[in-house]
Amino acid sequence: MAQLFRYFQGDPVMTSSPTEVRMWVEDLDYSFLSYGEIFESAEINGERLLNITRKQLIDLGIVRTDHQDILLQAVARIRKKGKAEEQAMRREDQNIKKMPTRFGKESEQLEHAIDRVLFTISERRLARSLHGTIEHPPHSILTATLDLVNIASTILNILERPPFDCMSEFSSLKNHLINHITLLKHFSEQ
Repeated sequence: MAQLFRYFQGDPVMTSSPTEVRMWVEDLDYSFLSYGEIFESAEINGERLLNITRKQLIDLGIVRTDHQDILLQAVARIRKKGKAEEQAMRREDQNIKKMPTRFGKESEQLEHAIDRVLFTISERRLARSLHGTIEHPPHSILTATLDLVNIASTILNILERPPFDCMSEFSSLKNHLINHITLLKHFSEQ
């Protein structure tokens, strides 16, 4: 029994057929080939396998405790893996549910940041046209532009995650944001 557990691509799930369970049992260890036939003839499907007990294994004729341990540990690992996947899916669902609210807040912040940058740029242009001077951009423009870029990058990060990453209307919004940021960067440097 050099190889106790070897998970292959098709670990049993609740909907696995007795034939799939047989293949999985036989693949656990070479000495389990006869057990595969026992599981299939007893019509042990995925649901029954994932809830199997030591007594049920004995009833099936699997009396060696080391073999029972291997089977029960493998089943426990599959259940644990399934629970971890369920929890990850629940967390992802919660994140997706929170995404519109977060996206709305970030969009509002982006609008305010754009207004600040545009106002500061227009004030600067007015001052330059009145005084005819060329000076470096004031700190207020650079600060407002930096705020804008930070907020836009947060929104871009949101748009690069599911479910937004595969929706064409959001990819065009992402490109639109990138174009506006490039323009604002260009204007703030003038």
